[in-house]
Amino acid sequence: MTFLKHLSPFRALRDLWRFLDSRPRHELYMLVPALLLVVGVLYAFYRDSSFEREYRPNIIYVKSWPLNRSSEEIAADEKIDKVERDKRRAAFEKKQRERQEGFQKVENSLQSWGL
Repeated sequence: MTFLKHLSPFRALRDLWRFLDSRPRHELYMLVPALLLVVGVLYAFYRDSSFEREYRPNIIYVKSWPLNRSSEEIAADEKIDKVERDKRRAAFEKKQRERQEGFQKVENSLQSWGL
């Protein structure tokens, strides 16, 4: 680690000052907005990268059926489940249709702009 004894923060600052002193004044004026822009973009990425996800437990309830159920009982339960399943499917398809219509509006507006 003998190379560390040659490093000095004072010499580094003096070297930076000499470099900045040798640059034209307009370059130094443009350095400030350029640095602010870079810092702003990095800050935006930093702020956007951290978010907390909503915790949703995934609980699956299973019905316990006796082994001696008759075929009629099974068919009756399937009919009840089919009604619930159809309601869920209709709600899903409605949501999907609404989302598709929203995308279609965006597509139409982009086409009207010529994009």
